[in-house]
This record gives sequence, structure tokens and C-alpha cells, in this order.
Amino acid sequence: MHCGQFTQVTGGSSRLVLYNEECPGQPVRTGYVIPIANESLQTGTSKNQRSVITGKRGAGKPFRGLPSPSGQVAMGASSPHMGLIFRAMCGTTAASKETPLALSAGAVKDNKDGTVTLAAENSPFVPGDLISVYGTTNYDGTYVLAKGSGADALVFTAPFVAETPSDAHATRGRACDIRGDAVDRGDGKVALPLLPGGSEIWLPQDLASGVPHVFRPGDSVTISGTTNYDGEHVIDSVGAAEIVITAAYTAETFDAGLAVPVFYRHEWQLPKRQPTQTWEKFFDFDEDAASSPYRRYSYCKVNGISFDAGGDGEFLLTIDVASGGETGSSSALDADPVELPQVFIDKPDLSLFINGVRRGDVATASFSASFGITPQNAIGDRLQYTRMPEGDPEVSLSMSAYLESDALQDIADADTTVPVRIYGAGLEGDAFAVDMPECVLDTPGAAISGKEGLMQDVTAMAFVDKGESVLGFTLINRIAEYA
Repeated sequence: MHCGQFTQVTGGSSRLVLYNEECPGQPVRTGYVIPIANESLQTGTSKNQRSVITGKRGAGKPFRGLPSPSGQVAMGASSPHMGLIFRAMCGTTAASKETPLALSAGAVKDNKDGTVTLAAENSPFVPGDLISVYGTTNYDGTYVLAKGSGADALVFTAPFVAETPSDAHATRGRACDIRGDAVDRGDGKVALPLLPGGSEIWLPQDLASGVPHVFRPGDSVTISGTTNYDGEHVIDSVGAAEIVITAAYTAETFDAGLAVPVFYRHEWQLPKRQPTQTWEKFFDFDEDAASSPYRRYSYCKVNGISFDAGGDGEFLLTIDVASGGETGSSSALDADPVELPQVFIDKPDLSLFINGVRRGDVATASFSASFGITPQNAIGDRLQYTRMPEGDPEVSLSMSAYLESDALQDIADADTTVPVRIYGAGLEGDAFAVDMPECVLDTPGAAISGKEGLMQDVTAMAFVDKGESVLGFTLINRIAEYA
């Protein structure tokens, strides 16, 4: 019931939900809320004036032409939700569980610059990754890896103390010590008290809320150093300084327990045939103000993805969507869509690798991939698009680099094929990568544009020759699978 005037709908009370489709135009009934900054999915105007002569002054009644349902979705770079987009682009993929890295039994090295180096072998970590070290005397704690970290070394900021670890490990994310007494919560639930270990790195929201860990309900966690609770568990609930798991209660006081988050690695390649999705918008009208508050775009394909790196501002991914058609509905496909945790990766967390070398001389970059998908209509399809053929993707990375060496110029001059990777690692351990396995660099060269420091524009142009795909995506987070 309203009192003479309806309330204007606001974007903050509206939402966008993504559904995968079993077959084109047939969505599954599980939806996922997407954290958007804005979106422009619209049908577009399609009515045209008639040109027939009617004997009257004025055009005849307009007729309907083919609509153009398409648009863009600008979403926050939240790791769990990025997986939804990569899955929408590329389909399902099998995830692999990451395991803790056993560190080599070598002496800790003092780098004389406030950082230390721990020896490793076949380390998967790179600069910017957030890791936890445990099993040492002086270096247990959580760190952001610094420049120089790689397959055989972990470099991070810490006071140097001479030590040669013999049974030390490193794991992605923030491990927490388990200290105190196990608590029986009934119904087969046991609470384990947590303390953050070593030199913690806190997010601002952690400090504000007083929560000394970043475990969430549904996360998998590996417990070690206890008598009765060692092993992998799924977290049932969390408190300010505890996690609750399903286990048979046995009284125990912990003095050496450790809770390690479980991370999963997901990898995708852009396929020859992309899967389809349904996008559903909800407008929060007042009751009785709308008969169809849900607008549904079915038989959609992701037609491109782009983002900017470097500089200031929020890190957003822009998704281009091609759609087969739009309909309205009085109800949602899923009345209670899944809301995954928001774990954002920000612009300062990004790195750029060219030919395996982490570049420190690129000021800003703009990544763009367009997949050349063109919705098509046949006679009898009326106002729907029934074909969505893929075209050749166009993938590139435009960079503005400080003119500090001629390394990029040399690669461009030689027409050398090099891999290019954009990598982002957040402060909860989550990470992602966009890979262009085969690229050539192009540059107009540098100009003496003034007295200030000089810049050089460089473009990485992706292609496919010896590889299988022009574009790949890697995502590391605590989501076990994207079905």
C-alpha cells in the first residue's frame, strides 16, 4: 500500500544476479549476487517510424525492430566473484588444493636492507603474496613477500636473527595459533580458541571489528599440533577469537596448535566455444508499484573484459555482455541467491611480469580483451537472438613506462615472442593472474617531450601460435569449486 506517491528506486537497494545456463536460454536455479559498481544491461530502443503514405500529415504508428540487449557490468575485483566471471567466460575447471611449502634447510640470510631471505625449493609464491611462516624459532608470522622472492627464495621484512630452520613451512594466507581450552558447544560442535601468530598484518576492518583472524563459515582449515583435532575441517561458524568445527568433543588445552587456511588454485583458458548465462536485475520498487520488478537477460555470453592497473582509484573489472533477449518477471529465478564473501584485491596489489621478469618501470597499464561475439537472428525468431557465434578475440595491454632502460624497446625491435602476466595478490592471501602466453611488444619509441622525466608507450599484442589459447586466467582463493 502506498500513500499517494511511490518512492524512487535507488541503485543501492537494487541488485544483479548471475546464473549459469545448462543449455542456451535455460538457467540453473542457483544464482550468485555480483558486487557491482554500476551496470548498463539494457534492450536499447528498437521502435522505428513508418514511412508509408497514409493521406494524413504525420507518420504511421511506429513498428518494432530488433532490440539490442547488451551492456556492461563494472564489478569490484573480489576474488570469490572473479571466479564466477572466469567460469562464465571459460566454463568449469578442476581446482587443485595448495599444500604448505616445506622450506629448505639453509641458514637465514641477512639482506642488509631490513629484509631477510629464507631458502626454498619450487616455491609457488611471488613478490606481493601474503604468506605465513611456521616451524622456525624467530620468524613465525605473516608477511608480504618482497622483491627478490621466487622459486628458491622467500624475501620479507623482518629483524635478522641467525637461524638455520630444519622443519619450517610456508603457507598462503594468515595462519593462526590455537591456544587455550577446547569448548564443547553441543550438537557435535567444538570451539577452538585462536591467537594470531607472529608479526601479523591486519586489514583496517579487522582492527575496527576486533576480529583477529579472517576465517569464515564454510572455509576449510587444516589443524595441526593438537592431540585430538588434527586434520582438515570445514568451519561451521566463527567468533571474535575462535572457530567452531564439527568434531567429537575431547577436553584439551592447546599450547602448540595451528590453524592454516586451505587455498585452491583454479585455472581457465579461453575456449573455442564459450558457455552461456542469464543475468537478472532486481529493482526495489515499492509494493504494488511494479508488476515486473525483475528484468532477465537470457542466452548471454561474456563478450569482453577490461581493467586499468596503476594510478589511483578503485580496482574494477568491466565485463561486456552480449544477450539473446530480455524479459520481465514478477519473481526471481532464485529467491535466495548465494552471496559469496567479498575479498577485494586493490590496485596497489598488482604486479606486471614480461618474459618472466617483474617490471618495476611501468606506471599505468590498461588491459582489454574483446571476444568478437555477434548476436544473430533468423527468420521466424521474431525479436530474439538465437545464435551467438564467437569471433577472433582481440587482446592487448597498453602500458605507459618510465624511460629507464631500453629493455622493452629491444624486445619490440626483435619481434620476440614473450609471455605477459598481470598478477594481483590481496592481503588475505587471495591472488589472481591474467596470462597472455604469446605476445609481441609494439612501441612508437620515446620522444623528448620536455624537461621532465620521459615516458614510453608500449603495447603488448596477444596472439596464438604454438599455444592452445590466447588468454588464460588463474585464481587462488578459498572457494573449493565453481560448478
